[in-house]
Amino acid sequence: MTTRTLALHGAVNIRDLGGLPAADGRQVQSRRLLRSDSLAGLNAMDVSTLLDELGLGLIIDLRAPGEVERDGRGPLAEEAVRFVNLPLQGAAQTRLDLSAQGSDGDLAVHYVGYLEHSAEAIVSAVRLLADEDTSAAVVHCAAGKDRTGVLVAVVLDAIGVAHEEIVADYAATAANMELVAQRLQSSPSFQLRTGPPVPAWVFAAEPQTMRSFLGHLAENGGAATWLLENGLSAAELDALVFNLLGPDLLDPNAA
Repeated sequence: MTTRTLALHGAVNIRDLGGLPAADGRQVQSRRLLRSDSLAGLNAMDVSTLLDELGLGLIIDLRAPGEVERDGRGPLAEEAVRFVNLPLQGAAQTRLDLSAQGSDGDLAVHYVGYLEHSAEAIVSAVRLLADEDTSAAVVHCAAGKDRTGVLVAVVLDAIGVAHEEIVADYAATAANMELVAQRLQSSPSFQLRTGPPVPAWVFAAEPQTMRSFLGHLAENGGAATWLLENGLSAAELDALVFNLLGPDLLDPNAA
């Protein structure tokens, strides 16, 4: 558990990224960017917390359209909150726990696959987070670990959060995975799954996995360079930094 964890009944892997420090001394602003597992099981109190207390204004859903249709969006679908579906897909074109997997595997390899196969969706999500009109946003998938973890890592690396902070945030999911796995396995999408049992490594959230993924980004110039090479403008990157971190502490004109 982390002090940034939100106590909701219907989402068991949701937390505020506010407070994570950037290299220049700023911190990710609270109530600006949340990460979560599926929001389909939220109750009325959860909805009130997200809308009334946190001011949620944007949902970025990284699930495939079929998942959204089968597993649902939950009660927030009835609220005046902007919803954008930007599916992140790797080489298998489906989420890891629905794919045929061997007893051993490397999640970091799959995460790199999201960069290779879903660059447009990742850049589109970052562009939304850079929009000055975007209030509090939540990024989520089914478990809030793999697809969400990749997007969050790209965003945090791009704005200058240290790798070990990103790793620690990713690894915080491990404490929630038993409950997450239970909910995943009861979902309509999972119930339609055929094949052998899902191996344990698919449900893991090991620090080394995220270190390896961030190492791949670093070898290619870092997330900021990757975003610029894949269509994000320099102005949008600056806007992302401002939107998540606030004014530059060294800017004499900052309020």
